[in-house]
Amino acid sequence: MKKKLTDKQKVIRTCNLWTMTPAMKTNMIRSSLRKLSTYWKPIQECKKLAKLDRRKVSTGIIYHSPTKSEPEREIDYVMLNYYKCASCNKSVPEKTFEFKEKWIKSKMLWQLKTFEIKLKNNLALDHINPVVTEAWFTNWTDFIDRLLDEDVDNYQLLCNDCHKNLTQKENKNRK
Repeated sequence: MKKKLTDKQKVIRTCNLWTMTPAMKTNMIRSSLRKLSTYWKPIQECKKLAKLDRRKVSTGIIYHSPTKSEPEREIDYVMLNYYKCASCNKSVPEKTFEFKEKWIKSKMLWQLKTFEIKLKNNLALDHINPVVTEAWFTNWTDFIDRLLDEDVDNYQLLCNDCHKNLTQKENKNRK
């Protein structure tokens, strides 16, 4: 049984063989350009300048073997790059660990406890001169010129917390 769409949801889909609204098309293009901007040399140079060192970090996982009574104390290590946050001046790892605990049920009598580890990005590259201005979106040429700035000094590397706070302040100013 299909739900009925509200008037707000009934936006005419005029793009991409009538499958997308103009806003969906704009968001797709904008996110693709942002993803491609990671290959821009001044952005890579900014990241290189903020790099401090590379460290061996333990994941802190203890593996349990179903055939032995005591857990095997094997700890994995990961090499992570550390960068200096331009706002708080702290040494921040490039990625953080995200753990998910799983129990695998066996046909035997035991259960096997496993961990799923994901490395989550912990840094964000920020444009000192914001890409999205107070006037929001003017045209694609201005957006691309602000996104792909040639000057390395117009970029800064921030930890996720500092970037989140800065973005919230900028969004309040836009309203």
